[in-house]
Amino acid sequence: MRVLTLWIGEERKVLCSMLGKLHITSDAEGDKLRELYDCLCEGLSGKLVSDALSKASLNKLEQSLSKVVGQFENE
Repeated sequence: MRVLTLWIGEERKVLCSMLGKLHITSDAEGDKLRELYDCLCEGLSGKLVSDALSKASLNKLEQSLSKVVGQFENE
């Protein structure tokens, strides 16, 4: 989520809404997904975004990632 700190205002909202549309599959590398999940959680807890739409998009991405990361940890 370090990338999002470089963006401002409307640009950040658009980027967040696009992130919410990502389709995460279990074919990706587990290490990379875990790193992305950790960064996302850090961003959500750090109040990276303030508007409801961006928060909802990031929460949707976090839920998708948590399912896939959970599958890797269960293996």
